[in-house]
Formats: sequence, structure tokens, C-alpha cells
Amino acid sequence: MRNIPAFIPRLILSLAGCCFVIALVLSWQRWADILIDYGRELYVPWQISEGRILYRDILHYYGPFAQVFNALIFKILGVHSRTLMWLGIVGSVGFSLLLYHALRVISDRLTASVGILVFVLMFACSQYTMIGNYNYICPYSHEIVDGVFLSLMTFILAAFLVKRPAAETVLGMGLLLGCVVLTKVEVAVAALAGMGVGGLLLCREGVRRQELLRVGLILIMGLLLPGILFWIYFSLKLGGAEALRVLEYPFLAPFSKTYFSNSFYIQMAGMDDLLGNGMKLLRQCAGWSLFLAWTGGLGVLTQRIKSDHPRRMFSLMGIVLTAAALFMIYPQVAWNDVFRPLPVVVLLYTGFVLGDVLWQLDQRERRRAILKLVGAVFSGVLLLKILWNAHIYHYGFVLALPSVMVCLAFVLYEFPRRCELWIDPWVVRSCLGLGILSLCMGYAAISLQLYVLKEFNVHSLTGSFVTYSSDVSWQGPCLQRAIDYLREHTLQDASVVVVPEGVIINFLSERRNPLKYFEFEPKLIEAIGEAVIVQAFQDKRPDYVVIVERDNTEHGARYFGQDYAQDLYGWIMKNYTQVFQEGAMPLTGRGFGVVILQKKR
Repeated sequence: MRNIPAFIPRLILSLAGCCFVIALVLSWQRWADILIDYGRELYVPWQISEGRILYRDILHYYGPFAQVFNALIFKILGVHSRTLMWLGIVGSVGFSLLLYHALRVISDRLTASVGILVFVLMFACSQYTMIGNYNYICPYSHEIVDGVFLSLMTFILAAFLVKRPAAETVLGMGLLLGCVVLTKVEVAVAALAGMGVGGLLLCREGVRRQELLRVGLILIMGLLLPGILFWIYFSLKLGGAEALRVLEYPFLAPFSKTYFSNSFYIQMAGMDDLLGNGMKLLRQCAGWSLFLAWTGGLGVLTQRIKSDHPRRMFSLMGIVLTAAALFMIYPQVAWNDVFRPLPVVVLLYTGFVLGDVLWQLDQRERRRAILKLVGAVFSGVLLLKILWNAHIYHYGFVLALPSVMVCLAFVLYEFPRRCELWIDPWVVRSCLGLGILSLCMGYAAISLQLYVLKEFNVHSLTGSFVTYSSDVSWQGPCLQRAIDYLREHTLQDASVVVVPEGVIINFLSERRNPLKYFEFEPKLIEAIGEAVIVQAFQDKRPDYVVIVERDNTEHGARYFGQDYAQDLYGWIMKNYTQVFQEGAMPLTGRGFGVVILQKKR
């Protein structure tokens, strides 16, 4: 393929940097939803930094790495929501650099530069739902973001290893993979699957058995070391056997019957309507195919024109027509469904690079193809959780990101490169670039429409968020008044439990939850047992219970105390009396509201 002028990737990278700065200015402190999910990401490391033990004192579903790391950051920089926000910003910049280098391994400078632009405009500061914590600044789960970050670092080390084998590189890969295992199960499985496939294929490259054994031992040593260090950390606080048990929990919980029967995860994966989702997938595949056929046709026609001037004129006309066509279909785009074909594209890409691995004669290109296959396997396994409903909103902001990058490598690099004898790659890449840019602008516009609705500041000594004004939602004003009440009318050491969820109230009011449990969703109560949770309330007897409006239909039952957890709700009503209400009565469906109950004397 023809060389790319250096100024084009630099121009795209500069544009990405400007967009990132603009996005930070427009969306400052508007990323995190203040009630639904992000409170956990603040509350858990805050409590760890105060001396509580993860898993024993705080129920947690994922590995310990991210929360212990965030607790260390709180210890160093202070407990405040902005601490993790700035950590997210710095992490997003680092993620961009890693992503660029990873894309350079499997493609070229132009594709890598476009990948950074896509990440900034569509993922880093995005918000596509009313809940604003599905982005890389304030993610709903630091575990999964940290896991993908560490997996990218591992991939880049693997690329170094292929070029120049070294024991320290192997050890570094093992350490990083060991840390990935301590984040979230789906990322760990994807990373181990990708690296496992790459390792097996590299064994075919004529490596001596003795050298292979040495590399394997170093890798396993590095892989086990983070887990051993965390076992020692927990052993000092809990004892060896108990430390081993709590470290097992995050890996066993996702494979429980309760997890797989959860209607929320079934719907997210698209398994609730196989036929309907299959038809949507086919429609989007047809749309993608038509666009690729259009760009390929323009490339073929341009290639057949031999004279330079007519060729340039035809190229320009084709690009203008493509831009006009994209402008016309822009209002009809079904944004929620655009990325459904990602599994198909990843599968096609895997097929192409697997062919190179098996039949490429040049050793250097074959090893590069192995690295491409590692990226494809990682992307495909991570996509399994949303396989029949691939999207970039909600959990897709992280589950689909590697697949989106693989898709870019396929359409912007592999497709033009493999067809350059029959098409003009510049025309094809220019038209495809216009399509990618239109997607970026469309999704950025969705985020901007939601950001401008946020005008109300919820704040305290430990945090500050800009959320929706009262014209859109009463959540912000209600929470602010409830937090003010707790800070002004309760003792500093008063204990507070929020049901069914809303641990952000604990964080912003600086009132500790004495229980191990801080979320009371239907499936969680089913998994733990309502009697166990009631007993925990009876043993600890928190000073205050806060009830907030929360519809849990997506998790299998609508209202706490009515459709599930009736015994727990009854115990609370029997032992507590109302002292505060703001907004509508919670759990009635009449609107958002907060009630504070005080323990009876």
C-alpha cells in the first residue's frame, strides 16, 4: 500500500487531542451518575482506605485489584470524587497512547490515528443513556476498564517479545496478566484466551523445547505473583484459609445459577429475542455491506482511469458523492443498532489473519499475523457478553471497544491492502474515513444533547457532580437535601444504610454503612438469602435507613418491599420511624423521592 504522508496522522491526532480537551470542558463533572451505580466506585475504596476489609466487611463481586488500587490513591491524594475523576482523565490519556501502539502493531499509522479519534469522540467522555457512568472517566466498574488497560499493556509487551525475546519482557507479561486476573472475570478470560492462542501458535515457529519451558516457567511465575501478594495482604487481616476463600469468590460468583438466570444479563446479550435481534443484525450487515460495496466500486472505477487529472477529478467527485449520501441518510440512522455487525466483522477478520498464520511464508509477517489473531480472539471473547446485541452504549462502551478497533483495522487497513491491485486504496480509505467520521459526530452529538441537560450541582465536602436540573429529574435536588439533612442533623459517627441502592449518599454525607451489604437488588437478595440480610440488620441495627425511589424491573422485580424483600421491608418499617421526606414517596412510582427513617428508641 502507498505510503501515507506523515502530516495526515499527525493532523488526526491533533484533532483527537483538541476534541478531548473540548469534551472535558463541556462535560466536566457530568460523567458519573450520582445515584445508580457510580457510588459503589467511590464508597468501596473510601471504606478500604478507612480500614475495612474487602469481601469480609464489604460485599464485592469482582477482583480486588482496582478497588485496593483506588483506595491507595485516596490515601495519597485524599478522599474526594475529583480524585478518581482526575485518575480517569490521566488513565484515558494513557489508554489512548496504548491503543495507538496496539493498533500500530496490527495496522498502520493512519488506522491507529483514526482509532484514537474514535476512542476520544465515541468512548472516552461519552454518555448515550440517562445514566452517565458508561465511559472511561467515571466507569461503572473500574475493574473492567483497568482489566482492558492492563490487557493492552500485555499485548504491547507481546509485540516487543516477538521482535526481541527477553526474560524480563516475559516476566512483565506474566505480572500484567496476573493483575488482569484480579480485575473482572470476562476480561481475564478474554486476555488469557488471546495470549494462550498466541503462545500455542508461536510454539510452531521452531522454538526449542528447553527455551519454551523456560519462558513458560517465567510467565507462570509472573502470573501467580500478584495473586500471591494479594493472598498475603488478606492473610495478614483474615488468616490464610479465609484469605483464599475470599479471593475465590469473585471468580466463582459469575458462574452461579443466579447470574445466568438474571433477565438483565439475558437482555443485554440479546438472548431474550433471538429472532428479532437476528433480523436487526442482518439489516445492519446489509447496510454495512452496501457501504463497503459503494466504496469498493468507487475504488475499482478510479483504479481503471489511467490519466492523472481525470483520475483526481473522479476521486474528488466520488468522495463528494459519498459525503452527500452520508448526509442524506444521517437522520435515518438507528444509532442503537449500528454496531450489531461487530461479531461478524471480528469473525471475518479472524479468518483472514488465521489464513496468514497458516500459509504466510515470510516469518516476520506470520508472527505479525499471530499478534493480529491475539487481538481478534481477545475482542471476540470480550464481545460474547453482548454477542447478539452488540452496541457501544451501556456496558458496550468497554466490551465492544476492542472489537471496534479490530473493525477499523479490517476496513481501513486489511480490506484496502488486500485489494490494492484492483482498487484505488486512497479513494476507498477516504470514503470509509468519511463514514467513520459521521459515526463519531453522530454519537458525540448524542452525548452533547444529554450533557446540556445537566445544570444542577450536587456537592459536599467529599464530592461534587453536575446532574440533571429539576426540569428533567428531581433526583439531584432530592439527594442534595437528603445529604444536607444527614450532615446537619446526625452525628458524624451515625450509621446509615440506603435501600434498595444509593450508596453515593453514604459517600457524600460521610456516613458509614455498618453492614457488609450496600445494594439490595432482587437477584442479590435471592443469591444471599433474605433471612441472612434481615439478620445482618438485626445484628448491626443502623441508626438511619434511607429509602430512595428505584425501579428494579430490569433485575427481575420492580419495587423493594412490594415485589421482593417484603420481610426486610417489614422489619425496617417496624423498627424505624420517618424523620425526613423530599419529593414523592419512594417505591410508589409517583416520581423520585427520598425518605429518611430513624431507629426507634
